[in-house]
Amino acid sequence: MYLAEHPATDITLQLTYVQTPNEVTTVTQQKLTNEEVQQFFTELVTEYQKWLKLRRELNTNRVQTAQALQFPFDHYRKGQHELAVSTYKSILLEIPLLVEAPTGTGKTISTLFPAVKAMGEQLIARVFYLTAKQSTRRVAEQALTLMTERGLNLKAITLTAKDKIVLPEETDLAPEDNPYMVGYYDRIRPAIMDIVEHETLITREIVQQYARKHMVDPFEYSLDVSLFCDVITCDYNYLFDPQVHLQRFFTVPDKNNCFLVDEAHNLVKRSRQMYSAEITSAPIWPP
Repeated sequence: MYLAEHPATDITLQLTYVQTPNEVTTVTQQKLTNEEVQQFFTELVTEYQKWLKLRRELNTNRVQTAQALQFPFDHYRKGQHELAVSTYKSILLEIPLLVEAPTGTGKTISTLFPAVKAMGEQLIARVFYLTAKQSTRRVAEQALTLMTERGLNLKAITLTAKDKIVLPEETDLAPEDNPYMVGYYDRIRPAIMDIVEHETLITREIVQQYARKHMVDPFEYSLDVSLFCDVITCDYNYLFDPQVHLQRFFTVPDKNNCFLVDEAHNLVKRSRQMYSAEITSAPIWPP
Protein backbone atom coordinates (compact mmCIF):
# COMPACT_ATOMS: atom_id res chain seq x y z
CA MET A 1 0.00 0.00 0.00
CA TYR A 2 2.90 2.33 0.68
CA LEU A 3 4.40 1.63 -2.75
CA ALA A 4 1.03 2.29 -4.38
CA GLU A 5 1.22 5.88 -3.11
CA HIS A 6 5.01 6.21 -3.39
CA PRO A 7 6.08 4.46 -6.63
CA ALA A 8 9.50 2.84 -6.44
CA THR A 9 11.25 -0.22 -7.80
CA ASP A 10 12.00 -1.64 -4.37
CA ILE A 11 11.59 -1.06 -0.63
CA THR A 12 13.66 -1.88 2.45
CA LEU A 13 11.82 -3.21 5.52
CA GLN A 14 13.46 -3.06 8.93
CA LEU A 15 12.60 -5.04 12.06
CA THR A 16 14.04 -3.66 15.29
CA TYR A 17 13.93 -6.14 18.17
CA VAL A 18 14.66 -4.94 21.71
CA GLN A 19 15.32 -7.67 24.26
CA THR A 20 14.38 -6.88 27.85
CA PRO A 21 15.64 -6.36 30.47
CA ASN A 22 19.19 -5.95 29.13
CA GLU A 23 18.03 -3.69 26.24
CA VAL A 24 20.01 -5.60 23.60
CA THR A 25 18.85 -4.35 20.21
CA THR A 26 18.86 -6.45 17.06
CA VAL A 27 18.16 -4.87 13.68
CA THR A 28 17.24 -6.94 10.64
CA GLN A 29 16.66 -5.47 7.18
CA GLN A 30 15.16 -7.05 4.08
CA LYS A 31 15.08 -5.49 0.62
CA LEU A 32 12.10 -6.41 -1.58
CA THR A 33 11.27 -5.48 -5.15
CA ASN A 34 7.92 -4.03 -6.12
CA GLU A 35 7.00 -7.35 -7.77
CA GLU A 36 7.88 -9.35 -4.64
CA VAL A 37 5.81 -7.06 -2.45
CA GLN A 38 2.86 -7.33 -4.83
CA GLN A 39 3.11 -11.12 -4.86
CA PHE A 40 3.24 -11.28 -1.08
CA PHE A 41 0.23 -8.99 -0.74
CA THR A 42 -1.82 -10.98 -3.26
CA GLU A 43 -1.03 -14.29 -1.57
CA LEU A 44 -1.85 -12.86 1.84
CA VAL A 45 -5.22 -11.44 0.76
CA THR A 46 -6.08 -14.67 -1.07
CA GLU A 47 -5.34 -16.70 2.07
CA TYR A 48 -7.38 -14.31 4.21
CA GLN A 49 -10.28 -14.50 1.75
CA LYS A 50 -10.25 -18.30 2.03
CA TRP A 51 -10.74 -18.15 5.79
CA LEU A 52 -13.46 -15.50 5.51
CA LYS A 53 -15.30 -17.73 3.05
CA LEU A 54 -15.00 -20.71 5.42
CA ARG A 55 -16.34 -18.65 8.32
CA ARG A 56 -19.29 -17.43 6.26
CA GLU A 57 -20.15 -20.97 5.13
CA LEU A 58 -20.00 -22.28 8.71
CA ASN A 59 -22.28 -19.50 9.95
CA THR A 60 -24.76 -20.02 7.12
CA ASN A 61 -24.91 -23.79 7.67
CA ARG A 62 -25.41 -23.34 11.41
CA VAL A 63 -28.23 -20.83 11.08
CA GLN A 64 -30.13 -22.54 8.27
CA THR A 65 -30.01 -26.07 9.68
CA ALA A 66 -30.76 -24.89 13.23
CA GLN A 67 -33.86 -23.10 11.96
CA ALA A 68 -35.09 -26.27 10.24
CA LEU A 69 -34.24 -28.63 13.12
CA GLN A 70 -37.11 -30.43 14.87
CA PHE A 71 -37.00 -32.00 18.33
CA PRO A 72 -35.13 -35.29 17.72
CA PHE A 73 -37.73 -37.48 19.47
CA ASP A 74 -41.35 -38.28 18.60
CA HIS A 75 -42.59 -36.68 21.79
CA TYR A 76 -41.39 -34.81 24.86
CA ARG A 77 -41.04 -36.55 28.20
CA LYS A 78 -42.79 -35.06 31.19
CA GLY A 79 -41.25 -31.69 31.94
CA GLN A 80 -39.02 -31.61 28.85
CA HIS A 81 -41.13 -29.18 26.84
CA GLU A 82 -41.39 -26.77 29.77
CA LEU A 83 -37.63 -26.93 30.28
CA ALA A 84 -36.93 -26.34 26.59
CA VAL A 85 -39.27 -23.35 26.48
CA SER A 86 -37.78 -21.89 29.68
CA THR A 87 -34.25 -22.31 28.31
CA TYR A 88 -35.13 -20.54 25.08
CA LYS A 89 -36.78 -17.68 26.97
CA SER A 90 -33.75 -17.43 29.24
CA ILE A 91 -31.52 -16.94 26.20
CA LEU A 92 -33.96 -14.55 24.52
CA LEU A 93 -34.38 -12.34 27.59
CA GLU A 94 -30.76 -12.76 28.80
CA ILE A 95 -31.98 -13.92 32.22
CA PRO A 96 -30.12 -16.71 34.10
CA LEU A 97 -32.11 -19.91 34.60
CA LEU A 98 -31.55 -22.35 37.47
CA VAL A 99 -33.21 -25.75 37.04
CA GLU A 100 -33.62 -28.69 39.40
CA ALA A 101 -34.85 -31.90 37.81
CA PRO A 102 -34.57 -35.64 38.56
CA THR A 103 -31.99 -37.85 36.86
CA GLY A 104 -33.34 -39.29 33.63
CA THR A 105 -35.54 -36.31 32.82
CA GLY A 106 -33.57 -35.58 29.67
CA LYS A 107 -32.08 -32.27 30.78
CA THR A 108 -29.20 -32.35 28.28
CA ILE A 109 -31.30 -32.53 25.11
CA SER A 110 -33.91 -30.21 26.66
CA THR A 111 -31.32 -27.46 27.07
CA LEU A 112 -29.07 -28.08 24.08
CA PHE A 113 -31.99 -28.23 21.63
CA PRO A 114 -33.44 -24.79 22.52
CA ALA A 115 -29.90 -23.35 22.58
CA VAL A 116 -29.40 -24.62 19.03
CA LYS A 117 -32.76 -23.16 18.02
CA ALA A 118 -31.62 -19.83 19.48
CA MET A 119 -28.60 -20.08 17.18
CA GLY A 120 -31.01 -20.46 14.28
CA GLU A 121 -32.65 -17.19 15.29
CA GLN A 122 -29.17 -15.63 15.65
CA LEU A 123 -29.76 -14.78 19.30
CA ILE A 124 -26.41 -16.42 20.10
CA ALA A 125 -23.49 -17.73 18.06
CA ARG A 126 -21.73 -20.15 20.42
CA VAL A 127 -22.76 -22.54 23.21
CA PHE A 128 -20.47 -23.70 26.01
CA TYR A 129 -21.66 -26.91 27.67
CA LEU A 130 -19.78 -26.98 30.98
CA THR A 131 -19.53 -30.13 33.06
CA ALA A 132 -17.34 -31.74 35.69
CA LYS A 133 -17.68 -35.37 34.62
CA GLN A 134 -16.55 -37.41 31.65
CA SER A 135 -19.86 -39.29 31.61
CA THR A 136 -21.95 -36.14 31.21
CA ARG A 137 -19.67 -34.94 28.42
CA ARG A 138 -20.50 -38.14 26.56
CA VAL A 139 -24.22 -37.47 27.09
CA ALA A 140 -23.77 -34.02 25.51
CA GLU A 141 -21.89 -35.61 22.59
CA GLN A 142 -24.71 -38.13 22.13
CA ALA A 143 -27.31 -35.35 22.11
CA LEU A 144 -25.34 -33.45 19.45
CA THR A 145 -24.94 -36.63 17.42
CA LEU A 146 -28.70 -37.17 17.56
CA MET A 147 -29.44 -33.65 16.33
CA THR A 148 -26.78 -33.99 13.62
CA GLU A 149 -28.49 -37.15 12.38
CA ARG A 150 -31.69 -35.09 12.12
CA GLY A 151 -30.05 -32.57 9.80
CA LEU A 152 -28.21 -30.13 12.09
CA ASN A 153 -24.96 -28.90 10.53
CA LEU A 154 -22.65 -27.19 12.98
CA LYS A 155 -19.19 -27.73 14.43
CA ALA A 156 -18.85 -29.08 17.96
CA ILE A 157 -15.73 -29.95 19.93
CA THR A 158 -15.00 -31.55 23.29
CA LEU A 159 -12.00 -29.98 25.02
CA THR A 160 -9.85 -32.40 27.01
CA ALA A 161 -7.29 -31.67 29.71
CA LYS A 162 -3.71 -31.47 28.47
CA ASP A 163 -2.49 -34.51 30.42
CA LYS A 164 -5.30 -36.65 28.96
CA ILE A 165 -4.96 -35.67 25.31
CA VAL A 166 -1.17 -35.56 24.97
CA LEU A 167 0.22 -38.10 22.50
CA PRO A 168 2.38 -40.90 23.96
CA GLU A 169 5.40 -39.78 21.95
CA GLU A 170 5.16 -36.29 23.53
CA THR A 171 5.34 -37.52 27.10
CA ASP A 172 8.15 -36.00 29.19
CA LEU A 173 9.49 -33.94 26.27
CA ALA A 174 10.42 -30.30 26.79
CA PRO A 175 8.64 -27.93 24.35
CA GLU A 176 11.90 -27.19 22.53
CA ASP A 177 12.40 -30.94 21.99
CA ASN A 178 8.82 -31.78 21.12
CA PRO A 179 8.40 -32.26 17.33
CA TYR A 180 4.67 -31.51 17.70
CA MET A 181 5.46 -28.09 19.20
CA VAL A 182 8.53 -27.02 17.21
CA GLY A 183 7.24 -25.27 14.09
CA TYR A 184 3.64 -25.54 15.36
CA TYR A 185 2.53 -22.27 13.77
CA ASP A 186 3.99 -23.28 10.41
CA ARG A 187 1.59 -26.24 10.28
CA ILE A 188 -1.48 -25.13 12.22
CA ARG A 189 -3.47 -23.41 9.45
CA PRO A 190 -3.74 -26.40 7.10
CA ALA A 191 -4.37 -28.60 10.15
CA ILE A 192 -7.34 -26.44 11.20
CA MET A 193 -8.70 -26.24 7.66
CA ASP A 194 -8.49 -30.03 7.29
CA ILE A 195 -10.40 -30.94 10.44
CA VAL A 196 -13.04 -28.21 10.04
CA GLU A 197 -13.76 -29.19 6.45
CA HIS A 198 -14.04 -32.93 7.15
CA GLU A 199 -15.39 -33.30 10.70
CA THR A 200 -18.56 -32.16 12.45
CA LEU A 201 -18.44 -33.56 15.99
CA ILE A 202 -14.81 -33.34 17.09
CA THR A 203 -13.93 -35.65 19.98
CA ARG A 204 -10.61 -36.26 21.71
CA GLU A 205 -9.85 -39.20 19.44
CA ILE A 206 -10.48 -37.15 16.31
CA VAL A 207 -8.27 -34.31 17.58
CA GLN A 208 -5.45 -36.79 18.24
CA GLN A 209 -5.88 -38.34 14.80
CA TYR A 210 -5.54 -35.04 12.96
CA ALA A 211 -2.84 -33.80 15.35
CA ARG A 212 -0.68 -36.80 14.50
CA LYS A 213 -1.43 -36.38 10.78
CA HIS A 214 -0.29 -32.73 10.76
CA MET A 215 2.36 -33.02 13.51
CA VAL A 216 0.79 -30.46 15.85
CA ASP A 217 0.35 -30.60 19.61
CA PRO A 218 -3.20 -31.94 20.22
CA PHE A 219 -4.01 -29.74 23.22
CA GLU A 220 -3.03 -26.45 21.58
CA TYR A 221 -4.60 -27.71 18.37
CA SER A 222 -7.96 -28.34 20.07
CA LEU A 223 -7.97 -24.79 21.48
CA ASP A 224 -7.26 -23.29 18.06
CA VAL A 225 -9.92 -25.47 16.40
CA SER A 226 -12.48 -24.40 19.03
CA LEU A 227 -12.44 -20.90 17.52
CA PHE A 228 -14.29 -22.36 14.55
CA CYS A 229 -16.79 -24.37 16.60
CA ASP A 230 -20.37 -23.53 17.55
CA VAL A 231 -20.72 -25.86 20.55
CA ILE A 232 -17.82 -26.37 22.97
CA THR A 233 -18.11 -29.03 25.64
CA CYS A 234 -15.54 -28.58 28.39
CA ASP A 235 -14.77 -28.61 32.10
CA TYR A 236 -15.90 -25.86 34.49
CA ASN A 237 -12.28 -24.68 34.74
CA TYR A 238 -12.26 -23.27 31.23
CA LEU A 239 -14.82 -20.65 32.25
CA PHE A 240 -14.55 -20.16 36.01
CA ASP A 241 -10.92 -20.81 36.96
CA PRO A 242 -8.96 -17.52 36.82
CA GLN A 243 -5.73 -19.42 36.14
CA VAL A 244 -6.79 -21.53 33.14
CA HIS A 245 -9.93 -19.91 31.71
CA LEU A 246 -10.06 -19.50 27.94
CA GLN A 247 -8.79 -15.98 27.38
CA ARG A 248 -9.52 -16.20 23.67
CA PHE A 249 -13.25 -16.33 24.52
CA PHE A 250 -13.70 -14.72 27.92
CA THR A 251 -11.32 -11.76 28.15
CA VAL A 252 -14.11 -9.48 26.93
CA PRO A 253 -17.82 -10.16 27.70
CA ASP A 254 -19.64 -11.44 24.62
CA LYS A 255 -23.43 -11.68 24.43
CA ASN A 256 -23.10 -14.16 21.58
CA ASN A 257 -21.93 -16.78 24.10
CA CYS A 258 -24.41 -19.02 25.92
CA PHE A 259 -23.43 -21.12 28.96
CA LEU A 260 -25.14 -24.38 29.90
CA VAL A 261 -23.74 -25.49 33.26
CA ASP A 262 -24.44 -29.14 33.99
CA GLU A 263 -24.88 -30.24 37.63
CA ALA A 264 -24.15 -26.75 38.93
CA HIS A 265 -24.11 -27.97 42.55
CA ASN A 266 -20.59 -29.26 41.84
CA LEU A 267 -19.44 -25.67 41.37
CA VAL A 268 -19.44 -25.06 45.13
CA LYS A 269 -16.61 -27.50 45.79
CA ARG A 270 -14.80 -26.64 42.59
CA SER A 271 -14.95 -22.90 43.24
CA ARG A 272 -13.35 -23.41 46.66
CA GLN A 273 -10.43 -25.05 44.89
CA MET A 274 -10.24 -22.32 42.25
CA TYR A 275 -10.48 -19.26 44.46
CA SER A 276 -9.14 -20.32 47.87
CA ALA A 277 -5.54 -19.62 48.86
CA GLU A 278 -3.54 -22.31 50.61
CA ILE A 279 -1.17 -21.93 53.55
CA THR A 280 1.54 -24.49 54.14
CA SER A 281 3.74 -25.00 57.17
CA ALA A 282 6.69 -25.98 54.99
CA PRO A 283 9.69 -23.61 55.07
CA ILE A 284 9.75 -20.89 52.43
CA TRP A 285 13.45 -21.44 51.88
CA PRO A 286 15.38 -24.64 52.54
CA PRO A 287 17.42 -24.42 55.75
